[in-house]
Amino acid sequence: MERLYELITSHEDWLLDRVLDYAKKHNYVKYTSTLREAWRMSIAGLSERILAVLRDNTQLLELGPDTDYNRDVIASYGILQARKHRERGVELGMFFGLLKYYRQSYVDLVLQAGLEQDCEKHYCLLIGSFFDRLEVGLCAEWGKVSQDSLIRELQTGNRAMTNEKNKFLTVYESLPNPVILLDSQNRVDIMNLAAAELFQDYCTPGVCYYGPGSDIETIPWLANELAVFSGSNEQEAILEKKIDTRRGTFYFEIKLKQMLDISEKFTGTVVILNDITKRKKAEEAAEHINEELNQIFNTAAGGMRVIDKNFNVLRINDTFANLAGLSPEEAAGKKCYEMFRGSFCHTPDCPLARIISGDERVEYDMEKERRDGVKIPCIVTATPFLAPSGELLGIVEDIRDISERKQAEDRIRRNAERAETLAQISQELSVVGLEYEAVLDTVVQKVAGLIGDACVVNMLSDDGQWLKPVAFYHPNPRALDLLRNILTGPALRADEEPFNRVILTGRQLLIQGVSVRNSGVFAGPEFSPYLDEVGLQSILIAPLRVKGGVIGTLVVARDKHGQPYNTEEQSFLQNLADRIALTITNARLYEKARRRLKQVHALRKIDMAIAANLKMNAIFEVILDQVVAQLDVDAADILQLHKDTQTLEYAAGRGFRGKSIEQSRLRLGEGYASQVILENRIIHIPNLAEVRSTFLRTPLLEGEDFITYIGVPLVAKGEVMGLLEIYHRAPLDPDTEWLEYLETLAGQASIAIDNAALFSELQRSNDELKQAYDATIRGWAYALDLRDKETEGHSQRVTEMTLRLARAIGMSEEELVYVRWGALLHDIGKMGVPDHILLKPGSLTEEEWAIMKRHPEYAYEMLIPISYLQPALNIPYCHHEKWDGTGYPRGLKGEEIPLEARIFAIVDVWDALCSDRPYRPAMPENKAFDYIRGQAGKHFDPKVVELFLGLMSKKNGSV
Repeated sequence: MERLYELITSHEDWLLDRVLDYAKKHNYVKYTSTLREAWRMSIAGLSERILAVLRDNTQLLELGPDTDYNRDVIASYGILQARKHRERGVELGMFFGLLKYYRQSYVDLVLQAGLEQDCEKHYCLLIGSFFDRLEVGLCAEWGKVSQDSLIRELQTGNRAMTNEKNKFLTVYESLPNPVILLDSQNRVDIMNLAAAELFQDYCTPGVCYYGPGSDIETIPWLANELAVFSGSNEQEAILEKKIDTRRGTFYFEIKLKQMLDISEKFTGTVVILNDITKRKKAEEAAEHINEELNQIFNTAAGGMRVIDKNFNVLRINDTFANLAGLSPEEAAGKKCYEMFRGSFCHTPDCPLARIISGDERVEYDMEKERRDGVKIPCIVTATPFLAPSGELLGIVEDIRDISERKQAEDRIRRNAERAETLAQISQELSVVGLEYEAVLDTVVQKVAGLIGDACVVNMLSDDGQWLKPVAFYHPNPRALDLLRNILTGPALRADEEPFNRVILTGRQLLIQGVSVRNSGVFAGPEFSPYLDEVGLQSILIAPLRVKGGVIGTLVVARDKHGQPYNTEEQSFLQNLADRIALTITNARLYEKARRRLKQVHALRKIDMAIAANLKMNAIFEVILDQVVAQLDVDAADILQLHKDTQTLEYAAGRGFRGKSIEQSRLRLGEGYASQVILENRIIHIPNLAEVRSTFLRTPLLEGEDFITYIGVPLVAKGEVMGLLEIYHRAPLDPDTEWLEYLETLAGQASIAIDNAALFSELQRSNDELKQAYDATIRGWAYALDLRDKETEGHSQRVTEMTLRLARAIGMSEEELVYVRWGALLHDIGKMGVPDHILLKPGSLTEEEWAIMKRHPEYAYEMLIPISYLQPALNIPYCHHEKWDGTGYPRGLKGEEIPLEARIFAIVDVWDALCSDRPYRPAMPENKAFDYIRGQAGKHFDPKVVELFLGLMSKKNGSV
């Protein structure tokens, strides 16, 4: 059964064609459906029931007298079909006849399948039994219906068919497009309202169906096309035509389609018109615009290119073809990046990809590369090319060669960069001061980057014979090393070509091409490795000019692949050279001024040391510090001449590694040092190694590695004081300025030695005078003690005690000198008191006591004229003042009383209390302590009392 099942399921179209052939052959199509699909539905229904039976039964289906056909799958299908066809007015005989050919079609399917005979026979019997059962069910249904029922069914079916017809007619009349039905002779059969409005005088809906019909028989405006279509085997055709109608002239899209009729009852053509007037007018306008665009496209100054959404080139204009280097024919069909490649191609930043993603317009600058490798700077404007629906059709590119603009921009940019660089370098040079050589390293790098490749700054030596490179640069590390080897070798001679021309004329010199190898110093073998490595296209040498003179050169050189230097670059280089020259000159002047200022400061320090009357060694240290620092030498010493022994001996030194030089002691007449003294001139030994055997102090200089020696005599007031010696561990070639400053320092040292000697002599005389003053004062004090008849040694005791207490309080040694003198002379004023009052054994009268109390004033009057004793007046004048203000002679109070007088007052009273007097014996110390303590805040300063008692307590009662 599987084979039969497969045959039926896979041959539906075959069965449909077979039964239609039988129906047409025997004229059954005259009364049945005209649509092929209606017949297909019948085949599908039958096949479905046969397949259902095959799934459930493999045996033949037999008929029986008790079979309930309403419950039978096959018979019930026949009953259903009988009702449908009966309602449509189909007679039983016609239906049985048609069913016969359905049966035969299924049998034919089995017979043509090429099955084995037994299988073929069995399948045919199965099909026959299926249709027998179908026919029995059909007859059973048909036979039980009365005549009246048949009439009612026919009436009902007729009404349904009428309604169905009216529905389709309404739809036909309501169509917005004009539709015309033509018969087989291409005559108008019927047209809908939309068509009638265009081609008939009257246009009531349905008039062509219910009325007299169409008033036109043919459509001449389509006659030719219909004739062609009818003569072809095509089922449909579409064409466009301009037609004059009653409502005006319109463009229509006309669709011709043969009627779907297999019964041949209805044959003809369906004509459907679609108004495309607006579209055609838009197309005509677009075509006109396109013609204008083509004119613009082909004559545009810029390159035009159109590509599709897949980046395929559709067309290019002639200008673009020239840019890209290929013809429009060669460009068509290529990918856009195959003919003119940009840096954005195949990246997310591709402007064309952005257009496809939705950007409305993209404009950008970029460098396009042709297939031959030539790069062209362009400005590109890309816009989308859209269909009327808004769909993206492609992209239009406007590409303009901006090489000239770029060149102008590059010139402007280069000039701006040069101006900015010149300004930066000028700014840097203006603030660097003495550090200009360090800035020159940056300068040569910037210049090489702008107009290089190599850059060198040379400075002319003071004698104008040599050029010394002070800065150089090349961006290529290998070339830089080769340049360094050349420039760190022997100096360049300033009198050789080509530098001599630049230095003599003060003008630039440009050397180009192969002549470089034949140009003076560049022809030397030391330049060959550099020339072999990078070559030289051209060299530009600019003089460093200042006030009409040349102090050096600024040199730039381009490698062999570079371009010659143009006038703009030459002008830039000379401007820069002039600014560098000015900066160097200013820096040198500043350095000279600063050096002079430092020298003045050094001399000032020496002057201050001399003026301060420092000791000789301290002055020598200051002088030697300045010698080493200002003259920039390694070591220096001073040998002092001792006239009594006629020897030169080491006095001070700086910068020596060891101390052996301190053993220097030469007799006058020995060695180079004596030669300096005796000849009274500077001696310069450039190389000590050459005089090693005659330089007497060579052993003392072991390990010092000195090369240069300079000796300078120290002369003051026509007398030689010694000599200043300079030692340096490198060759020293001093200029005139250096030697002049050395002589100045030597003169200062001479003055210092002379002043120190004078000061030493003056100090010795002053000490002797002070000793004489002190002896005189002590004599006066002793005489006063004797006159007053007091205990011998009173003045000495109170003086020593006062000094100890003053020292404890914190008075300086200088102040203590005057405290001592004041204590010794505390009663000098009593020399003005008459003896009968001073030596009176009894009590003094008021008049006598008034005279006695004036002795402090007498002391003031006696001592004030003596200037060196004026600082000692406070004790003689104020030692009888009291803390509470009740003392004399001026009644001073508290701290108005000088400190040394407050100290002495306590000591004087203490010594008086503890000493025997003619009118009373000495007071015991404990009572004396009580008295002193009791007078604190009255007679005495409380703080000084506290300190005095503390000192006495530590000494167990004695100071």
